[in-house]
Amino acid sequence: KKLIVLMPLVFSVAVAWTGTRFLPPVYQSSVVLRIENPNLMNRDVERLVQTGGQRMHDNEMRAQLASDLASSGFLDQLARTLGFDRDPAVVLQAEIAQANTYPDVSLEELVFKRLRAMLRSRINVEQAGPSLFEISYLDANPEACHIIADAVSRLYIEEQQKMQTRGIQQVSDFSDEQLAVYRERLNRSETEMEEFQQRISKTIVESNPVTEANIGVARSLKRQLEVKLADLDHVVENLESRLESHIGSVPDSSRILQDRSVRNLRNDLLANVNSELLLELRGGGGTSTAGLTRQQDIIEIQQDLLNRIRDMIREQYPDINRDYRPLIDEYVYQVIQRATHRQKLAKLSGYIATFRRNVDLAPQLNTELQRLKAEVDQDRVLYEQFLRAKTSTSITEAAQATDLATNIAIVEQASYPLAPVKPNKLKILALAIMFGLTLGLGGLLFSEFTDTSFKTVDDVEKRLELRVLGTVPRIEEMGRGWGGENRTKRVVIWVTTAIVLTTVSVFAFYFYGKSTKETMTTFRVNSPRQTMGGTD
Repeated sequence: KKLIVLMPLVFSVAVAWTGTRFLPPVYQSSVVLRIENPNLMNRDVERLVQTGGQRMHDNEMRAQLASDLASSGFLDQLARTLGFDRDPAVVLQAEIAQANTYPDVSLEELVFKRLRAMLRSRINVEQAGPSLFEISYLDANPEACHIIADAVSRLYIEEQQKMQTRGIQQVSDFSDEQLAVYRERLNRSETEMEEFQQRISKTIVESNPVTEANIGVARSLKRQLEVKLADLDHVVENLESRLESHIGSVPDSSRILQDRSVRNLRNDLLANVNSELLLELRGGGGTSTAGLTRQQDIIEIQQDLLNRIRDMIREQYPDINRDYRPLIDEYVYQVIQRATHRQKLAKLSGYIATFRRNVDLAPQLNTELQRLKAEVDQDRVLYEQFLRAKTSTSITEAAQATDLATNIAIVEQASYPLAPVKPNKLKILALAIMFGLTLGLGGLLFSEFTDTSFKTVDDVEKRLELRVLGTVPRIEEMGRGWGGENRTKRVVIWVTTAIVLTTVSVFAFYFYGKSTKETMTTFRVNSPRQTMGGTD
C-alpha cells in the first residue's frame, strides 16, 4: 500500500524534473508607454482636419494599441526595419513552402506572412495603470528580445507621430467664425469646472449638516440617542410585563397607530424632532431661542398625541378595567416614542455615514477638479494659439508648439532580461507532486474498495454464517508474497512500467520543448537605431 502511494509521487516528480530540462528558456522584455489621449487633437481641431473619433477609455485604448501592433502594415515595417525579411532561415522556409505547398504565391508574400504570424504570437499588450500600457515581447534570445521590444515601441511612436503630423498639415484657413468655436469650447470647460465646484460644495456642505467642525457633537448625540433608545426598550418591556400580569395580554396597538390623527401627529413629531436635531448639530439647540421654541412645539405635540391615544383606548377597550387604561395609554405612547427615537438615530447615523463617505471621496473629487482645471488651461492655451495664427501655416506652427503630436511617451525603457519567464520549474514540480499524490491516494482507495478478501475470523463468520472451528497460521513459502519468484516478477513489472512511462513522458517533454524552441526561434536582428534614426 505504501508503494501504491509513493510510486506515482516519485514517478511524477522524476518525470517533471527530467522534462523541464528539455524545455527551452523564454525571455521577456517590456516597455511601458503613457498615452494621455488616444485622439490626435481636441474635438474642434479634429472636426477641421477630419481625424474624427471620441475619447476612448483605457480598455478601448489597450484594444486599439494591440490592434495597431498586430496590423500587417506595422509588422511588415518592423520586419523591414530589423531585417527579418532578409534572414536566411526565414527565406529558406518560405522557399520550401513555395515549392511544396504554395507555388502560386510570391516568395516575398510567404516571407512576410510567416513573419507576421511569429511576431503576433510574441507581442503582448497589457494595461499597467491609468493611461499606462505595457508592451512585452517574448524570445528565446535575451539580447534579441531586448532589441526587438525597444524597436517595437520606438517604431510605434514614430508611426503615430507621422500620422499626427499629417493630420496637423491638413489644418487650413481658420476664420474668425471658426475661432468662435474654440471660444465656445473654452466657455464650456470653464462652466463645467464652475458647476463641478458648486456641486462639490452642495454635496459636502449644504446637503449634510455634519461637518468636520461638529463631527464630535454628532457622535456625542448618537451615543445619547443610543442610551435613550435602550432605556425606552426597557420601559416598553416593563410595560408589556405589567400588562400581561394584570390583563393577561398586551393589547394590539396597530389600529391606534393606523389612525389618521395619530399618523399626522406622529409625522409632526418626527419633523420637529429632525428639526431639533439640525439645530443641535448647528449649535442652535439647548438654551437658544430657536431650540426652546422647538422643544415647546415637541411637548405640545406629545401632549396632543397622548390625549388622542387616551380617547381611542376608551373607545376600543371599553371592557378593560378603568384602572388599567392609563397603563395601556403609557404603553402605546412609549412605543411611539421609541419609534420616533429610532428614526432620529437612523437620521443622525445617515448624516455621519454621509460625512465619512464625503471624507473618503475628497481626494477623488480633488483629482477630478484638478483634471478639469488642466482641461480649461489646455483649452485656453489652444484658443490663444489659434487666435494668434489665422492662416494655415501659422496654425500648423501653433499646433506643433502646443505639442499636440506628442501624447505618447516612453515611461519605462526596455530592459535586458536577466532570467527567463518560462518554463516555471517550481510550478511544474508542484503540479507534479499534487498529481502524484492524487493518483497514489486514488489508487489506494481503489485497492481498498475492491479488496474482497477476509481479514479476520469475525469477517468469515459474519459473511458465511458458519462457526470457525480452527485457524491455520500464515506460513511464508517460496513463491508467495514478496519472496521468491513472485517478488522478482513484481519488481520487474514495477521497474519496467516506470521505465516505459518515464521514457514516454521524457520524449513527450522533448518534442514539446523542440516545438516550442522552433516557435521561439530567434531572428537575426539588425540594429534598429540606425534604420529609424532613434536616440535615447
